[in-house]
This record gives sequence, C-alpha cells and structure tokens, in this order.
Amino acid sequence: METHLPLFLATFMLSGFLFSLEFLFTRIFSYLVWYHFAFIIISTAVLGLGLGALWIQRRLVDNQDKLNSISLIRLQWLLLLAYGAIILPLYINLFNFFPMLYMFLSIIPFAVGGAMMATIYVRMSHYARTLYFTDLIGAIAFGLLTFLILDNYGMIISLLFLCMALFIIQMLFSYTYKNLKVFLLSALLVAATVSVSTLNLTDFERHFGELLAIRKLKLYGIEKDEKTTIEYTKWDSFSRTDVVDTGDAESKIIFMDGGAASEMYRFDGNPDSMSWLKSTPGFLPFTLQKQPKTLVIGPGGGKDILLALLAGSEDITAVEINKSSIQAAKKFAPFTGDIYNLPQVKTFVGDGRNFVEQAKEKYDTIFMSLVMTEAAGSGGLALTENYIYTKEAILKYFEHLTEDGQLVFAAHDERDMTRIVTTALAVFESLGIPYRDAIRHIGIVSKRFEDHDNDGKHFHYPSIVIRKKPFTPEQGAQYLKTALKYSLEPVFIPWSYEGDKFPLAEFTGIGDIVKFSSVDTRPTTDDRPFFYHFSYGLPNSVRAVLFLVIYVLLVYFAPHYKNMDRQERSLTNYFFLIGIGFMALEISLVQKNILLLGHPSTSFLATVSILVVACSLGSLAGKRFKGLKKDLPVALAFGIVMMVILYRAVFPNFLGESFYFKLAIMALILIPIGSAMGSFFPAGIERVHQLGKPSLIPLMWGINGVASLLGSTLAIGIAGLFGFTYSLLLSATAYFLLTFFIRDIWM
Repeated sequence: METHLPLFLATFMLSGFLFSLEFLFTRIFSYLVWYHFAFIIISTAVLGLGLGALWIQRRLVDNQDKLNSISLIRLQWLLLLAYGAIILPLYINLFNFFPMLYMFLSIIPFAVGGAMMATIYVRMSHYARTLYFTDLIGAIAFGLLTFLILDNYGMIISLLFLCMALFIIQMLFSYTYKNLKVFLLSALLVAATVSVSTLNLTDFERHFGELLAIRKLKLYGIEKDEKTTIEYTKWDSFSRTDVVDTGDAESKIIFMDGGAASEMYRFDGNPDSMSWLKSTPGFLPFTLQKQPKTLVIGPGGGKDILLALLAGSEDITAVEINKSSIQAAKKFAPFTGDIYNLPQVKTFVGDGRNFVEQAKEKYDTIFMSLVMTEAAGSGGLALTENYIYTKEAILKYFEHLTEDGQLVFAAHDERDMTRIVTTALAVFESLGIPYRDAIRHIGIVSKRFEDHDNDGKHFHYPSIVIRKKPFTPEQGAQYLKTALKYSLEPVFIPWSYEGDKFPLAEFTGIGDIVKFSSVDTRPTTDDRPFFYHFSYGLPNSVRAVLFLVIYVLLVYFAPHYKNMDRQERSLTNYFFLIGIGFMALEISLVQKNILLLGHPSTSFLATVSILVVACSLGSLAGKRFKGLKKDLPVALAFGIVMMVILYRAVFPNFLGESFYFKLAIMALILIPIGSAMGSFFPAGIERVHQLGKPSLIPLMWGINGVASLLGSTLAIGIAGLFGFTYSLLLSATAYFLLTFFIRDIWM
C-alpha cells in the first residue's frame, strides 16, 4: 500500500525540477548557441514529456497489471543519469559545432520525467484534481526559487540545487516503497551536494561552456589564445555577462550571452582624450546640437556615454536593462573612469521603453545603439522581441524630445538601418506628414562600404538621425561637410546627398523601400515586435519544430487514434485542444507583458505565476463547474477575446503607471481566465478514470504535451507573421472547439 503524502511531495518536486530545468536550459542554450537553436532545443525537450508518457502507455496497453512493475525508484536513478549526461557536455561545450545534438540529449531527462509523471497520474488518478494542483504549484514554486538562486548565486549553484532536488525526490520514493538503502544513500548525496554548494565555484562558473571557444566569438575575430582572457563573469536570469580582455591596453569587450558585444574603453575622465571617437558615425548627430541633454538607452560598456560627454553634454541619463553590464563597468572603474558614477551621469537599471513611458522630462537627444550584434541578428535572434524599436516606441520617443530634438540609432548594417527608417516613416505617416516631407527629417551616414562575401557592398555601422524638425538646407550642407571631414560615407542627407545605394528620394513610400531591400524590412509594431526577423514567412526554427510535431503525431499517435471508439477520440481531441489553447495563450501573454511590465524575466515570472496559481485553484474548484461543462469553453473563449481587446485598446494607456498598478490590473484579468483553464485537464483525467480506462491516461498526457508544443510553436509563428493578437485568438478558437467534444465525453 503506497503512502500518498510522499508521492504528492515527490510530484511537487518533480514538476518543479522539470520546469526549472527548462528555464535554465533557455539561459544555457541562449549563451552556447543562437537563440533559434535554444527555441528548438527547449521545444523538443518539452516534447520529451509526451514521449515519456507514450512509453508508459505502451507498457500498459496490453496488460494494466504491468503498472506495478514500473519502478519509480529506477526511473529516478535514470533521471539522475540523464541529468548528468546533458549537463556535463553543456559544461565543456562538447558539441560546439553540432548544436542540434543538444536537442536529442535534452529530450532524455524530460522523457524520463514525463514517464514518471504519467505513472504517478495513473496510480493516483482518483486524486486527479489534487495531484494537478500539486503539479502546478510545484512548478511555479521551484521556478521562482530557481530564478532567485540564479540571480543571486549564478548557474553552477542553480544546477546543484536541481541536483539536490533529484536526490530528495529519490528519498521520497524510497520512503514510499520501504527501501532503506536507497533512502540513506540519497540522504548522503543531498548532504554532499549542499557541502559542494558552499565552496567558491567562481572559476567553474567562468569556464562553463568555454566562452572563448564558442563559434559566435569568432565572428568578432576573437580566438582562444594566450592574449585573450575572461576577466569577469556574471550569470543571472537575464543573460550571461562576460568581460573579455583581447590584449588591447585601451579597450575591453563586454559580451552578453556570448553574442552581443559592447566596448569598454580606458577613460581618464577627460573627454578630450577620447577625441578619436569624433570620427565614428555615432558621434556625427551630436554635431547638430550644443551641450545636448541626452538620454542613452542601452549604454552597455559606456561608449555611448563617452560620445555624449565628448559632445559637451552635462546632463546624461543612462538606462541599461542588463544590470550585470553596469556591475561589470563599475568593477573595472579604474579602467573606465567610473563612467556610470560621473556627476554628469544618472544611471537607471531597466527597460528603455518602460523608462520613457514613465518619464516626465524631455531630451535634446535620445541615443540608442542597437543592442544586438549584426551576427546575432542574422538569424540567431530572429524571434527576440524588441519593444524599444517599434512604431509605438518611436512615437513615444518623439513625445519626449525638445522642439529641436533628435532620435539617434547606431545600427550595424543595411537591414537594421532600413527597418529603422521604414518604422520611423510609418510614425511620420501616422502623424499626417507626407513621405516627401518625412524623409527631410532623416539623415544617414555610414562608417565605410566594405566588400562582403555574400552581399557585395554593404553599410558598416550606419547611424540614423531622425529629427523632430526637418533638416534645413544649411544643416544638411554642414552635416555632409562634417561627415566627409571624418572620412565617413554619406548614405542620405536631406538637401545635400541623395546617393544610389539607398535612394530615399526616388521612392514614393514605405512599400518601395521594402521592395528595394533584399529582406523583410517592414515596420515593426508592439503587436509584431520582431525587429530582427528579416526573412519572409516562418523562421526555419519554427518550421523544424512544426515538422517534428507532425511527424510524432503521424507516427506515434495516429495509429492509436484509428483504433479508438467515438468517446475515446473525443477525449483525445479534448486533451489536444486544451494543450494548444493553454500554451498559445501563455506564450503570447509572456511576450506581450514584457512591454507592460518592462523586463523579460519579470514578465515571465509574473505571467506564469499568476496563470499557474489560477489554474491550480481552478483544478481544486473544478467540481463546481460540472454543470457548466458545455458553456465553460464558450465563456472562456469570450473572455480571451475580451482580454485581446483590452491589451490592444486599454493597456497601452497604462504603460506609464507604476509597476504594482500594472501587475494588479494584469492579475485581475488573468485570474478568472486561468481558473477556468485549470479545470479542464483534471476533469479529463477524472473522466478517463471513471470510464475504467487507466491505460489511456498516459496517452492523454502525451497528446496534451505534444499539443502544448504545437500551441507554443504556432503562437510564435503566427505572431511573427501577423502579430500576437492572432496568437491569442488561436487560443480562444481552441477552447471554443472544446464545446463540440464535451458532449461525447460526458454523455
């Protein structure tokens, strides 16, 4: 006879472990490989949950008595082995040149975990609602704890924490099944893990993944040699931040996730010592103003602050979302001249867009270096949301410019430059300014033209200045003269230079500019904020996951579906739809709430926490919805549609409000929706138990897992093509379709 309490505790911790491992994988893979590989790897890892459940179902389909032969203790040892088998190769970056191999390795721990969760659900199906509540609460509790540990103690301690959790789970299983030897061994391993966690593991953290051997750094010409060293490493929930010394006595490089680079220069406090920066495209817009009051968004290592100081600015506000970049610059204060603590500089940690939404001041210059590198943008970060570069963002920046103010973007190549220009022109169009007049507000200068292996001639670090007032002929002439003085390449300067490499004057509107570009450079909006998604159609990463899902459905689930009766098929459709509906909504809200709450990590924590807590409460209160089974999906779909309207029409007016006000508004909207969503899964498991078909539970678990992967992938793909509004409508449609299957299930 099993003891229920230890199994509930084990479920709590196992669910938390799997959720936390997924979260840590997002951080590790974003550092080791490009972002789109991280998306594929995490997606296939989640697929592992479904495959593990399918394995259990196949064990039970012929003989349900085989359930007792499935040992949770053995599966837990296997999970520990799988955990070590993926973490060790990640630590040494074993598959640096074959990142897709990580995909197959990452499936294994989730597959084992899925098999264990399915086994527990079959054995305790009569406690489905309580078990589901425990499952969800464990996920969010561990997720929050892992988030805090990562922020405060780094990646190595976070991984050790999960290892300790696995040993404790084994203690619970061994206690349940009266295995004293395993219990004592697990307790000893818990003590050993805690002891290791107290050691100084800084060097282990620094060497995780062998940063200097990562392929991304080779795009900067950085090789692993005796001159190149890592002098600082900080890993938190936002990124891994490293300071790399390449042997240049005058500069160091701050890397974020091994891909986004920011220079950190030696500075003695005298701006004149940095006069060489006047020959860079980023400085040229400052020549249009005298001692400008400047807002710098994303200053990183401090180069953009140096440009403002060189221009004579005595009032500089620096807003950096990555706190570790500021900490790195402060750690090297003797080298940087303690640039973030200069009397002219006010420093804020946060999202630039959110800062501007709440700001009351106006600025002469708002300066932004595009925070992702050219290499990262070329495909690696195509699915990264960038709310600081959208049409709505530029309009808000304009509101915070003085009458003679200007907005400056330091780009990387012609793709970045073109999208900035089309998005700015869309803003002017919304203000009623015709195209011919709008281009008189824009000046573009590049460092130089270079021969490129694939593209021929391309722009090198162009700066785009967008003035609130149009250039005068005198300003245009002076701008061109200054550019030529510093050997810069003019791209487009009103009244003075209209070249053929980017002939804005020859175009009639935004559509012509997009056609002229070799990639997709349509304006980005808050609803479709993928600034670095330059390819038309679905990204290859999304296509790969969709192909994988279709393959799994056809090969592993379709044969079972063919042999089902009507009621069993309705159950399968039911679990499939709630998987799509839940994940499409969750993924879309996590992304949209980045804009509302101002930080990716905050959005993830707040959105998932509120939804999971609401779902867990809904699972417990689900019996009260029995009489509403047919109407609840329709009501939920209607609620999601109303939420979409609020996000589009009402919530933008709240962006300037306090964080806690916005969090409260978000909670008021999500709690009733989450409560309704949380009632469906345990109700379905209960129904399978009532029908006397426990072997179907792993199959339903598996189909729900595969559908969850499909829902998240479709949400990202649809958002990239049409916007997150349509991703949320996908969720509403999935829940509405439940109505057609509920009657068959509960007939």
